[in-house]
Amino acid sequence: MVGATLKRDPNGLVPERSQSVLVILDLISDFEFEDGEKILRETLPVAQRTLKLKRRVKAAGIPVVYVNDAVGHLLTPSSSC
Repeated sequence: MVGATLKRDPNGLVPERSQSVLVILDLISDFEFEDGEKILRETLPVAQRTLKLKRRVKAAGIPVVYVNDAVGHLLTPSSSC
């Protein structure tokens, strides 16, 4: 798909089609739990590498999808999901 021009949606968010996509799964946390501060320190290198990868992927025109599976931390009540 190198050099291919992809049509974008009206909002400019995602291409109509892509052979590749980066899925970032469940990297959103407030770390407000037991040992959260320790885990936060240990995850910072992972977050930094993920950001670097995301920037390279976006620069290549590949879509990035974020998925958060934290029940109860979304704006929509879980009973309506």
